[in-house]
Amino acid sequence: ASPAIAHQTVYVGSYDGNFHALDARTGARRWSYPTDDRIAGSATVIGQVVWFSTLGGRTYAVHARTGDLVWSFPDGAYTPIVTDGRVVFLAGAESLYALIPRGADDASDGDGAEPGTEPAGQRPGAEPADDGADAGDAGDASPQP
Repeated sequence: ASPAIAHQTVYVGSYDGNFHALDARTGARRWSYPTDDRIAGSATVIGQVVWFSTLGGRTYAVHARTGDLVWSFPDGAYTPIVTDGRVVFLAGAESLYALIPRGADDASDGDGAEPGTEPAGQRPGAEPADDGADAGDAGDASPQP
């Protein structure tokens, strides 16, 4: 898996099913998050949330500092998760999703909010973009030529 680097940390998944956060300077492990499948795709960092997908088709969002689960989604693949900084574009097995992390609009308002860090199981860390487009269509959030 290709790593993502942010917050002086290297974020990378492994075929052993673990996703790791390593100190960029020393290489020391900061935390690891176990999954039930191999991780081959690239990670993406938005604010304080790291996104990655497994080969088994599940996407995870974990807190960048702690590795705590923020949100998971029952689709996705090993392909890289792509973002424009506000919207997460996720390629599923047969669909394309545009997800908007909660708090994305507040990310630059200086209130210290950490986008997408609501506890798992209470409020999802992301919600499908609701622009009236059909499911699987990125709608207005799709890149323009």
